[in-house]
Amino acid sequence: MQIEVMIIGIQVEIVDKMPLIAKVIIIPGVIFLIWVILISFGFVSESVSDWISNVIDFLLVLGTVPFIWGAVNEYHRAEREEQ
Repeated sequence: MQIEVMIIGIQVEIVDKMPLIAKVIIIPGVIFLIWVILISFGFVSESVSDWISNVIDFLLVLGTVPFIWGAVNEYHRAEREEQ
C-alpha cells in the first residue's frame, strides 16, 4: 500500500520507502497538526477535545514505542552491515 504525504505543500517521499525513524517523527506530527487545526476552528468542543486528546496521547505512546524500537534495530543492523 503506497501513501503519499503532503506537509505544508511539500511532497514527502512515499511512506512505505521512508526510513522507520522518519515515520516515527512525521506520522505523529501530522496527526497532531490536524488535531490542532480541528480544535482551532472550533469543530471540536473543549470537553470532547480533552477526552480525545487523552486517548490520542495514549495511542501515540503505544504506537510510537514499537516504531522507536524498530528504528533502533534498523540503525544497529545498518551499522553491522557497514563493518
